[in-house]
Amino acid sequence: MGRDSKLKDSVISENRDGIVIVGLIGQFNGVTLGPDLARVIDQALNQGSRKFLIDLAQTTYINSTGLGRLISEFGKVKVNGGQTVWCCAQKDTYKLLEITRLLNVLSYFDTEEQAVQALQDSQVAAK
Repeated sequence: MGRDSKLKDSVISENRDGIVIVGLIGQFNGVTLGPDLARVIDQALNQGSRKFLIDLAQTTYINSTGLGRLISEFGKVKVNGGQTVWCCAQKDTYKLLEITRLLNVLSYFDTEEQAVQALQDSQVAAK
């Protein structure tokens, strides 16, 4: 996903070959950025998208509300027959996913390329 150091605390997205790549930039707070994430997900689902990649490469912090919002939004993707993979978490964000044991239930990949490949191959486990 394209990187723009000028973006601060935002949700960005792009559709690449049928995969919606969602980037969480800066601190992801479910109250302030949750509605932006919901808008991106709802719009993509309404347009027929069913494959999502959450790129955490530029995510510096996720609060508990943000974590809950992420789980809720991507539960919505699953209910609508979609798949979600996660990738590229920075050290602190990865530690949060580890401590909360979300790594046991998320389809997580170290690189964006691996995550994209998994979605293209539809090798994402139904977790």
